[in-house]
Amino acid sequence: MSWISPELIEILLTILKAGGDPAGGCTCGAFMSFGERRLLGLFQNRYGPNRVGWGGSLQLVADMIKMFFKEDWIPNSRIASSLPWHR
Repeated sequence: MSWISPELIEILLTILKAGGDPAGGCTCGAFMSFGERRLLGLFQNRYGPNRVGWGGSLQLVADMIKMFFKEDWIPNSRIASSLPWHR
């Protein structure tokens, strides 16, 4: 390891730490979302997040794809004037 300087090691570790926090947060959020959907699917006896796919894991992928292609809707001025939170 003599060919790698201590400064380079420190820079690489800093980059790994900085990238690990968002990756860990996304992973934690995905597992929490999956667990919540699975539990609610069991309560309500729904298919989808409970039984479809490999243990319901494909539902999360389907929801991510749906959100990527979802269209934003902006109300016109007449509707927006009746919505005080949308000004």
